[in-house]
Amino acid sequence: MVLIGDACHGLHPGRSQGMNTTIKCINELVKLLPKPSNFNQQEVMASLEAYQNLMIGGINDLLESNHRMGLAMDKFDKQQKEAEINNYIELEKNQQKGLAYRMNSAGY
Repeated sequence: MVLIGDACHGLHPGRSQGMNTTIKCINELVKLLPKPSNFNQQEVMASLEAYQNLMIGGINDLLESNHRMGLAMDKFDKQQKEAEINNYIELEKNQQKGLAYRMNSAGY
């Protein structure tokens, strides 16, 4: 049994990262699984270990970022919200930074 996405690491629902993360994880896992002709316990276990080693750093970063943003969404802090608005205004002025922000928000 392999747990992927929210089954093994729940994300704050406000950022809608759960499905994106699950799809990304499945895509990476499928790349690492052995071909059906080599499908034996040793090969599968090696693939799962490689998958975990590949994904854990990025997933931990995503969990931390998601948790931090989720907490900010759950509480209203006027200064923080004003800073967010100013950040969005700056992102709109810089196409490259805006694209990077949107891609990160989408889980890429």
